[in-house]
Parts: sequence; C-alpha cells; structure tokens
Amino acid sequence: MGLLDAPLLGAGAAEIRAAHADHALAVVGVAAGVVSLACYVVFAAFLARRWLPFAVAGAVLALTGVVASGLMIGDPTVSLSELALSTRYLAGPFMALFLWGAAAGAGSLRRPARMIAVVLALTPLALTEAHAAQIGAIAAFGAHSLWIWLVSLRLLCGGAGRVELARRAAFLMLVVAAGAVGIALLAVPDATGSFFAWGLQPAALAA
Repeated sequence: MGLLDAPLLGAGAAEIRAAHADHALAVVGVAAGVVSLACYVVFAAFLARRWLPFAVAGAVLALTGVVASGLMIGDPTVSLSELALSTRYLAGPFMALFLWGAAAGAGSLRRPARMIAVVLALTPLALTEAHAAQIGAIAAFGAHSLWIWLVSLRLLCGGAGRVELARRAAFLMLVVAAGAVGIALLAVPDATGSFFAWGLQPAALAA
C-alpha cells in the first residue's frame, strides 16, 4: 500500500518532498532494499546459477535505484526520484529472464513464474509515465517477490507434508515479520509510530 501511494514518474517536487519527510521510514526502506537485493543474488546463485548474470544485472540496476532513494533522505529532488524509479523499471526484463530460466525446476510453481516473467519483462513501459503502466510494474515486482518467497519456503521446508509445510511456513513468516519490526525499532527507536502498533517513549525503551 505504501508503494501504491509513493510518487510515480512525473510527480512534482512538493509531492516527492512530502513522501520523503519521514527520514526514519526512508532509512529502514533503503536498508531493507539493500539486504533484499543481496538475498536475491544469493537465491539466484543457489537456484539457477546458469541464469545468474541476468539476476545480477537486474539487481545492479535496482541497487542504483536504492542508492538514489538513499540520497533523497537528505535532499529529495525530482531528478533523484526519477532515477530511482527508472532504474527499477529497467531492472524488470533482466529479472524476468532469470525468473523464466529458474522456473524450469520449480514444479507446480513453474506456470505462475512464467506468467509473472512475461509481465515483469514489460516494466520498461512504465517509463512512458502512464499511470496504469507504473502501477502494473509495482504489481509485477510484488508478484515476483511473492514467487521467490514461496519457492524459498518450499526449499527450506522441503520433505514435509502439506499440513506440516503450512505450519512451518506460518511460523517462519511470523519470525521474519517480528524480526523485521524488531530491527526497525532498534535502528530508529524514535519512529515507533511508523513501525509498531503504537508509539513508545523514551527512545531507549523502544530500542
């Protein structure tokens, strides 16, 4: 929901500044982006090494966007915002190529992967600044992340029955969610209102 509310290509300077007014949220977002891309490359290396160059190319382009987002923490500008978005949209086709290749050994998840890859390959169309194309690109990246998450759960919990797999997956998702909130509270204890159910004061208590 936060991504859908974020400024898109063609947004004005005032809208961009307002979206980046919460520095704590921006810091955590940039950190999460860097960690996510590193995990993505590791995932690609283990799952389909032959297609790794495409995954790395996509990750490098996406990382350029993350770096641009980091630079906006102190001084949000239209040029940096457009660079962050453009490089992410350009990363789509490379990630789509990796996804298409990696899907070969994904069993029942192969067909969804191929469908997502086709849509992901079209993300550069968002550079036209068409609103629908940009929302579609956000949805494509979200579906891509969901597919990786499902495959990761299968790899981590392989060999278990369906009920046991669901139980382990639910437990792992709870651990990841709680861990992410905990890291955010520790990193920016002054911003508990953004990452927790309520604000905690003083900051040392939150940390």
